[in-house]
Amino acid sequence: MGVEYKHGLFVADLAWRPTAAHVARVHDVLTRWRLVAGPPALRDLGEDGGPIDAAALAAELPANLRLTYDGAAGAPVVALMGPSQYGYTDPAMRYLQGVAVTLGVDLRLLSCETYPVEVEVPAIDGDAFLELDEYADDEGHPLYRATWATSPPSTRVRGRFAGVWRSAVIIDCGKDLPTLAEGCDAPLPAAGFRDDLEAALGTALIEQGWID
Repeated sequence: MGVEYKHGLFVADLAWRPTAAHVARVHDVLTRWRLVAGPPALRDLGEDGGPIDAAALAAELPANLRLTYDGAAGAPVVALMGPSQYGYTDPAMRYLQGVAVTLGVDLRLLSCETYPVEVEVPAIDGDAFLELDEYADDEGHPLYRATWATSPPSTRVRGRFAGVWRSAVIIDCGKDLPTLAEGCDAPLPAAGFRDDLEAALGTALIEQGWID
């Protein structure tokens, strides 16, 4: 079946709150870098959520929103991800499986074989520990259903990213592994992309890759 690589750009400040303006600005960045060619599929990630349309999004931003874009191919992928681990030199051989943008309040964990995250203290609401839901997220990220008053969990990791996040842009390379997938801890060679996303969101991002 083969391994697949994903690269996340996570909002470092867990108190940062998304707005509809951020949705539009991120879309503009992805379009400008030629990583998307059309509108995303929109999904309310709440417990009673599901697919939504642009009109609903314009009326009210869900507490937890995901924008899912189809993948790109060719030269834009090379420009973003850098060289292929397989030595492909023809841009036509390169692709992205897709791009997912999550903007929300729930506290998610990046926990996988190549980046294990150990929860030392669970998320807390008031005096109550919250239960980690392993299956609520359709992208496979365990989460705590949270509010902005929820205290994030404390974690133990072997890297610089605590593994806890609310909002992120996640690039799915599928089986087209870039060379930066070899250690999973290198930033994107296209530093300008991260700069553009940070400007669009108005907050700092931290990068971490992993193998699915």
